[in-house]
Amino acid sequence: MKKHCLSVSFLLLSGLLLLFTSSGCRGNNPSNTTYIVTFDSRGGSAVSSQSITEGGTVTEPEDPARTGYTFENWSEDESGTDVWDFENDTVTRNLTLYAQWSAVVYSITYNLDGGTNSGSNPATYTIESSTISLAAPTKSGFTFSGWFIDSGFITEVTQIVTGSTGNIVLFAKWTSNVTPDTTAPVPGGSGTITTSSVGTSSVTLNWTAGTDNVSAQSALEYL
Repeated sequence: MKKHCLSVSFLLLSGLLLLFTSSGCRGNNPSNTTYIVTFDSRGGSAVSSQSITEGGTVTEPEDPARTGYTFENWSEDESGTDVWDFENDTVTRNLTLYAQWSAVVYSITYNLDGGTNSGSNPATYTIESSTISLAAPTKSGFTFSGWFIDSGFITEVTQIVTGSTGNIVLFAKWTSNVTPDTTAPVPGGSGTITTSSVGTSSVTLNWTAGTDNVSAQSALEYL
Protein backbone atom coordinates (compact mmCIF):
# COMPACT_ATOMS: atom_id res chain seq x y z
CA MET A 1 0.00 0.00 0.00
CA LYS A 2 2.86 2.37 0.82
CA LYS A 3 4.51 1.58 -2.51
CA HIS A 4 1.36 2.50 -4.46
CA CYS A 5 1.03 5.88 -2.75
CA LEU A 6 4.67 6.61 -3.57
CA SER A 7 4.08 5.94 -7.28
CA VAL A 8 1.06 8.28 -7.40
CA SER A 9 3.02 11.04 -5.69
CA PHE A 10 5.87 10.66 -8.18
CA LEU A 11 3.50 10.94 -11.12
CA LEU A 12 1.87 14.09 -9.71
CA LEU A 13 5.26 15.69 -9.10
CA SER A 14 6.43 14.83 -12.61
CA GLY A 15 3.26 16.37 -14.08
CA LEU A 16 3.65 19.59 -12.14
CA LEU A 17 7.30 19.83 -13.15
CA LEU A 18 6.43 19.34 -16.82
CA LEU A 19 3.68 21.98 -16.62
CA PHE A 20 5.99 24.49 -14.97
CA THR A 21 8.77 23.85 -17.49
CA SER A 22 6.39 24.23 -20.47
CA SER A 23 4.92 27.44 -19.11
CA GLY A 24 8.35 28.93 -18.49
CA CYS A 25 9.52 28.19 -22.02
CA ARG A 26 6.54 29.90 -23.53
CA GLY A 27 7.11 33.00 -21.42
CA ASN A 28 10.81 33.36 -22.37
CA ASN A 29 10.52 32.74 -26.12
CA PRO A 30 8.46 35.30 -28.05
CA SER A 31 7.21 34.56 -31.58
CA ASN A 32 9.93 34.05 -34.17
CA THR A 33 7.56 34.90 -37.04
CA THR A 34 9.04 37.49 -39.40
CA TYR A 35 7.34 39.67 -41.99
CA ILE A 36 8.59 41.58 -45.02
CA VAL A 37 8.09 45.34 -45.18
CA THR A 38 8.32 46.65 -48.75
CA PHE A 39 8.76 50.32 -49.70
CA ASP A 40 7.05 51.55 -52.87
CA SER A 41 8.72 54.88 -53.71
CA ARG A 42 6.17 55.56 -56.50
CA GLY A 43 8.60 56.95 -59.04
CA GLY A 44 11.34 57.88 -56.58
CA SER A 45 14.68 56.25 -55.91
CA ALA A 46 14.66 52.62 -54.73
CA VAL A 47 14.39 51.78 -51.02
CA SER A 48 15.38 48.33 -49.71
CA SER A 49 12.80 46.10 -48.01
CA GLN A 50 13.16 45.05 -44.36
CA SER A 51 12.58 41.74 -42.54
CA ILE A 52 10.86 42.51 -39.21
CA THR A 53 10.01 40.14 -36.35
CA GLU A 54 6.32 40.10 -35.43
CA GLY A 55 5.56 42.97 -33.06
CA GLY A 56 8.72 44.86 -34.01
CA THR A 57 9.04 48.38 -35.42
CA VAL A 58 10.29 49.36 -38.86
CA THR A 59 13.59 51.24 -39.18
CA GLU A 60 12.86 54.53 -40.93
CA PRO A 61 14.83 54.57 -44.20
CA GLU A 62 16.61 57.52 -45.79
CA ASP A 63 14.16 59.69 -47.75
CA PRO A 64 13.94 58.71 -51.42
CA ALA A 65 14.53 61.30 -54.15
CA ARG A 66 12.34 62.18 -57.13
CA THR A 67 12.90 64.91 -59.73
CA GLY A 68 10.37 67.71 -59.42
CA TYR A 69 8.96 66.51 -56.10
CA THR A 70 9.49 66.86 -52.35
CA PHE A 71 9.16 63.71 -50.20
CA GLU A 72 6.49 64.00 -47.48
CA ASN A 73 6.09 60.65 -45.63
CA TRP A 74 5.38 56.91 -45.86
CA SER A 75 1.81 55.64 -45.74
CA GLU A 76 0.06 52.27 -45.60
CA ASP A 77 -2.19 53.35 -48.49
CA GLU A 78 -1.35 55.00 -51.81
CA SER A 79 -3.66 57.93 -51.12
CA GLY A 80 -1.61 58.90 -48.05
CA THR A 81 -4.45 58.68 -45.51
CA ASP A 82 -2.81 56.26 -43.05
CA VAL A 83 0.67 57.69 -42.34
CA TRP A 84 3.10 55.18 -40.82
CA ASP A 85 4.54 56.07 -37.38
CA PHE A 86 8.02 54.54 -37.26
CA GLU A 87 8.35 55.03 -33.50
CA ASN A 88 5.07 53.46 -32.40
CA ASP A 89 3.52 51.35 -35.21
CA THR A 90 4.38 47.64 -35.08
CA VAL A 91 4.45 44.96 -37.75
CA THR A 92 1.87 42.17 -37.61
CA ARG A 93 1.79 41.12 -41.27
CA ASN A 94 3.61 41.51 -44.58
CA LEU A 95 3.37 45.20 -45.36
CA THR A 96 3.87 47.71 -48.19
CA LEU A 97 4.53 51.36 -47.38
CA TYR A 98 3.94 53.98 -50.07
CA ALA A 99 5.91 57.20 -50.53
CA GLN A 100 3.90 60.42 -50.55
CA TRP A 101 5.11 63.35 -52.67
CA SER A 102 4.27 67.01 -53.29
CA ALA A 103 5.21 68.75 -56.54
CA VAL A 104 7.85 71.50 -56.27
CA VAL A 105 6.54 74.94 -57.30
CA TYR A 106 8.94 76.75 -59.67
CA SER A 107 8.95 80.47 -60.50
CA ILE A 108 8.76 82.13 -63.93
CA THR A 109 10.40 85.56 -64.14
CA TYR A 110 9.61 87.85 -67.10
CA ASN A 111 12.08 90.59 -68.08
CA LEU A 112 9.82 92.92 -70.07
CA ASP A 113 12.19 95.85 -70.82
CA GLY A 114 9.44 98.38 -70.28
CA GLY A 115 6.63 96.29 -71.71
CA THR A 116 3.44 94.97 -70.11
CA ASN A 117 3.01 91.23 -69.65
CA SER A 118 -0.02 89.26 -70.78
CA GLY A 119 -2.36 88.25 -67.97
CA SER A 120 -2.37 84.67 -69.27
CA ASN A 121 1.35 84.16 -68.57
CA PRO A 122 1.62 82.40 -65.17
CA ALA A 123 4.12 83.30 -62.43
CA THR A 124 4.68 79.69 -61.31
CA TYR A 125 4.40 76.10 -62.55
CA THR A 126 5.12 72.51 -61.45
CA ILE A 127 6.32 69.36 -63.19
CA GLU A 128 2.67 68.32 -63.45
CA SER A 129 1.41 71.55 -65.05
CA SER A 130 -0.17 71.35 -68.48
CA THR A 131 1.97 72.73 -71.31
CA ILE A 132 2.11 76.54 -71.05
CA SER A 133 1.96 78.46 -74.33
CA LEU A 134 3.63 81.81 -73.68
CA ALA A 135 1.54 84.82 -74.73
CA ALA A 136 2.94 88.04 -76.19
CA PRO A 137 3.40 91.12 -74.00
CA THR A 138 2.89 94.65 -75.35
CA LYS A 139 5.02 97.80 -75.52
CA SER A 140 4.11 101.12 -77.04
CA GLY A 141 6.09 101.84 -80.24
CA PHE A 142 7.50 98.32 -80.48
CA THR A 143 6.56 94.93 -81.89
CA PHE A 144 7.14 91.86 -79.74
CA SER A 145 9.72 89.53 -81.33
CA GLY A 146 9.67 86.55 -78.97
CA TRP A 147 10.57 85.18 -75.55
CA PHE A 148 14.18 84.10 -74.97
CA ILE A 149 15.93 82.33 -72.11
CA ASP A 150 19.05 84.51 -72.47
CA SER A 151 19.57 88.27 -72.54
CA GLY A 152 21.49 87.96 -75.81
CA PHE A 153 18.34 86.66 -77.53
CA ILE A 154 19.92 83.43 -78.78
CA THR A 155 17.52 80.70 -77.61
CA GLU A 156 13.85 81.41 -78.19
CA VAL A 157 11.05 79.58 -76.35
CA THR A 158 7.35 79.52 -77.09
CA GLN A 159 6.19 76.95 -74.53
CA ILE A 160 6.97 75.43 -71.15
CA VAL A 161 6.10 71.79 -71.71
CA THR A 162 4.68 69.37 -69.15
CA GLY A 163 7.49 67.67 -67.24
CA SER A 164 9.76 70.73 -67.17
CA THR A 165 11.57 71.58 -63.92
CA GLY A 166 13.52 74.49 -62.47
CA ASN A 167 13.00 78.22 -62.07
CA ILE A 168 12.77 79.98 -65.45
CA VAL A 169 13.90 83.49 -66.45
CA LEU A 170 12.55 84.88 -69.75
CA PHE A 171 13.59 87.95 -71.75
CA ALA A 172 11.23 89.81 -74.09
CA LYS A 173 12.73 90.92 -77.41
CA TRP A 174 11.34 94.01 -79.09
CA THR A 175 11.61 95.52 -82.57
CA SER A 176 11.04 99.26 -82.91
CA ASN A 177 8.20 100.37 -85.13
CA VAL A 178 10.41 103.22 -86.48
CA THR A 179 11.28 102.57 -90.13
CA PRO A 180 15.06 102.29 -90.47
CA ASP A 181 17.24 104.09 -93.03
CA THR A 182 15.03 107.13 -93.48
CA THR A 183 16.09 110.78 -93.52
CA ALA A 184 14.44 113.93 -92.31
CA PRO A 185 15.44 117.43 -93.54
CA VAL A 186 15.93 120.15 -90.97
CA PRO A 187 14.07 123.39 -91.71
CA GLY A 188 16.42 126.34 -92.08
CA GLY A 189 19.41 124.11 -92.83
CA SER A 190 20.69 121.73 -95.45
CA GLY A 191 21.62 118.82 -93.19
CA THR A 192 19.66 115.57 -92.58
CA ILE A 193 18.96 113.26 -89.66
CA THR A 194 19.34 109.58 -90.56
CA THR A 195 18.00 106.57 -88.63
CA SER A 196 21.03 104.32 -88.77
CA SER A 197 20.00 101.55 -86.38
CA VAL A 198 17.00 100.43 -84.38
CA GLY A 199 17.54 98.54 -81.14
CA THR A 200 15.16 96.71 -78.82
CA SER A 201 14.52 99.87 -76.81
CA SER A 202 16.30 102.71 -78.62
CA VAL A 203 16.93 104.33 -82.01
CA THR A 204 20.34 105.60 -83.14
CA LEU A 205 20.26 108.84 -85.16
CA ASN A 206 23.09 110.25 -87.26
CA TRP A 207 23.38 113.93 -88.11
CA THR A 208 24.85 114.93 -91.47
CA ALA A 209 25.55 118.67 -91.59
CA GLY A 210 24.91 120.62 -94.75
CA THR A 211 26.82 123.54 -96.23
CA ASP A 212 25.33 125.93 -93.71
CA ASN A 213 26.72 123.87 -90.81
CA VAL A 214 23.52 123.66 -88.77
CA SER A 215 24.59 122.02 -85.49
CA ALA A 216 23.50 118.54 -84.36
CA GLN A 217 22.01 120.13 -81.24
CA SER A 218 19.77 122.35 -83.38
CA ALA A 219 18.74 119.31 -85.39
CA LEU A 220 17.82 117.36 -82.23
CA GLU A 221 15.87 120.37 -80.93
CA TYR A 222 13.90 120.22 -84.16
CA LEU A 223 13.00 116.60 -83.46
